[in-house]
Amino acid sequence: MDNLKKVAAGAPLKVSASTWNAFVDAARAYRDLAASRRVQRSTHDTKPGIIWVRNDTGAPIAQMFAVLGLDGLAFDAKHLVLDEVGKPIPTLVLKGVNPDKTKHRGRFCVLTAPVDAGKIVEAYLDAVTPARLFVPSGETYNEKAAYAEIDDFAESGTDASDMESMIAMAGKPAGVTTALAAAQSLGLGAGAFNLVTATSWPTRGFWIYNLSKQDCRYVDFRSGVQVNCFAVDWAKLFFDAGTDEIFVGDLVEGATSFAKGYVDQIVLTSGSWAGDDAVGYVILKRIVGTFTDNETLQVSAASKATANGASMKGLRGFTAVAWAAADVVMPMSDVDLGLDAPSTLQFENPDPETKAPVGVAFVAAFNTATALAVGTLAAGAIMGIWRREWIEFNHQKRSGINCDTLYTWT
Repeated sequence: MDNLKKVAAGAPLKVSASTWNAFVDAARAYRDLAASRRVQRSTHDTKPGIIWVRNDTGAPIAQMFAVLGLDGLAFDAKHLVLDEVGKPIPTLVLKGVNPDKTKHRGRFCVLTAPVDAGKIVEAYLDAVTPARLFVPSGETYNEKAAYAEIDDFAESGTDASDMESMIAMAGKPAGVTTALAAAQSLGLGAGAFNLVTATSWPTRGFWIYNLSKQDCRYVDFRSGVQVNCFAVDWAKLFFDAGTDEIFVGDLVEGATSFAKGYVDQIVLTSGSWAGDDAVGYVILKRIVGTFTDNETLQVSAASKATANGASMKGLRGFTAVAWAAADVVMPMSDVDLGLDAPSTLQFENPDPETKAPVGVAFVAAFNTATALAVGTLAAGAIMGIWRREWIEFNHQKRSGINCDTLYTWT
């Protein structure tokens, strides 16, 4: 006979002894099961292979899978894990410290997430553990290793999160590296020459770099293997004894040479205009003639400064020279790159387009040989990369210009 029958609301209730005893047995079984689960979780209070670790390195850890050495029990954190009814379960927390090769051999863990100093995080201890491996210099990734060892970075002096040997390069047009064909040449004026091959080169409005002479030109257009270049009409002119400020856009003229050119950029290296002792240089465009040493530099017939040496023609920081047959050439980027370190984690406001940021030296960085050397970027540090585009007067339009900035590091 089944005594465990449900009754309707308001119906008379009569509980037999057998029914009551059945309820008691069920309650005891549930209590025993809950106790058994608490005991089980107290012996292994996280997922298999996971432990709780307190960051005792003294500094925040910003990356996942950081390796810490285990240095004993931190405390019995009963507030960390609760059971099904909200009661705390005893949970062991270990100290996580900077690893030492000798002291922590076989006593380390891999963090599952970033963690602030003094805070607690889960870490991998055993089973299948994702980890970041560091391969010693001279070894390769396909070598068979018997075990993985922790690295305390004592030999290199850098942290795992440092970005070492960083370089930056600007994107450039497609095109094979080739050479000037036999009997071909190019001076500083406008001219044309033939290449050995021009496979996949742009057809107009691009820059070409001469690896043999470390010089460049702007290409107006290409027809087959023939390249037609603009004249070099930019120059750098050093000056001293500056008494009256020169501005971008001014037409500077030499009082003796009668050379002239429009100011594109001005850089002061010492002194000041107000102190009548400004020293520096100007970048001139659409230049005609050659400025001579010690001649007076004038703007609208008013004296401004004195030339410190003859003007030097060149584009994008290079000194222009004549090109000859067999010179090795390739397409180059449209932008230059410059490195800038911030002051108190803040960069200066951008200057006008024609004024270079103070202390930033630009280079035409378009391959590993010409790349901008950043060096080691430590964890938490920042560097600024400035980009400067050169646009020639009366240049031709070109679509699909690649101005990406590429970075490589160890």
